[in-house]
Amino acid sequence: MVSLHTFNLWSRVGDKIKVDDDTLLAHVPCHESSEFCQGLNAEDYHTVVSYKNGQNTGKTENIGNEEFYENWIELSLLGPIQKLPNVSKFTEFKKGIVNGKKRPSVTIGVFPSDQDTSFQHFQIAAEKLAGKYYTAYFINENSKPAITTYRHSEKQKRTDYSGKFDPATLMEFITKSSIPSVIDISNGFTTDVLFHQKRPILILIGGDSEPFSKLSARQDARKNYIFTKIEGENQNIQKTKKALGIVNDEPVIVLLNKDRVHLIPTSKPKCSDHLLKLLQMASSSEADNVLSTKDPHPLRYLQVENVNKQFGFEETIVLPDHTLFLDSDPFARHPPISESGGTGGCPFMQGGGATAASDSNPHSEL
Repeated sequence: MVSLHTFNLWSRVGDKIKVDDDTLLAHVPCHESSEFCQGLNAEDYHTVVSYKNGQNTGKTENIGNEEFYENWIELSLLGPIQKLPNVSKFTEFKKGIVNGKKRPSVTIGVFPSDQDTSFQHFQIAAEKLAGKYYTAYFINENSKPAITTYRHSEKQKRTDYSGKFDPATLMEFITKSSIPSVIDISNGFTTDVLFHQKRPILILIGGDSEPFSKLSARQDARKNYIFTKIEGENQNIQKTKKALGIVNDEPVIVLLNKDRVHLIPTSKPKCSDHLLKLLQMASSSEADNVLSTKDPHPLRYLQVENVNKQFGFEETIVLPDHTLFLDSDPFARHPPISESGGTGGCPFMQGGGATAASDSNPHSEL
């Protein structure tokens, strides 16, 4: 099911994407297909579902741009995990090449057998994350189980898994290792990873910093921090900087730990180790600014940029939301959409207006 906003995006994707003749992109207008839509609840709206041979193979409730939906369709067609039949395909996938295109990140598991418990757990993790990441496996009878994420555009080209091969830690590894070392949030973002997690956020604003860049390439640092950057200048970036307590245009590194803001001039750290020491000292010192949960979250202004880019410019009022300062399970279902009235498909204006599902809901696959 799609809202008016996502229908517009979905239509453009349908005109743009190249798929095989046996693949069909469709939508269901509930005002014309009330029988099909009977039993839907608020969570079912904004949902895109994939089917193969009559079986539900995946879904996404996220609202993204055209590229997001193109990637999701491609990942749905590929399946949650691919088998690499030979060394040539293994080498190609390792370089990030999938269907002739280079991907920012791919994860490959090497196992002695597809009967190996480690492989089966890797398969479970990949299926849980279906539609989100490019994952594959290669069988080598002489190899011990090993899983690696390759990111060709990063300074650290590979990240190796070192856990116990249980599905939960495998899911966490695939998710975290696939995130870019430095996330560019200048034009907004759609992921909630910058809000609902325990790691503090580092934001490089207004320039380059070699210590910041080198620290972001270190796996030990990324376990403790999320690295982001903001470049350029526009109205929403100015609002973000003001909300963070930045009063001049000097390049700065922001340490944002929930509601506590620490500011470090980029000229201060001499190397990555020095920057790490400064961050550790800042965490235990008095904050330069403390955010109020009664005010809009600073990063919400950047999300307005992304919303305007996808749906067209609108006068959007960013409201306070204290839940953005709370941790949550990154693998849990999205929060249910309010059933007290419909306000469209905009990520900031979530609404529903559908009746609650009964035990005989015919759309449980959604």
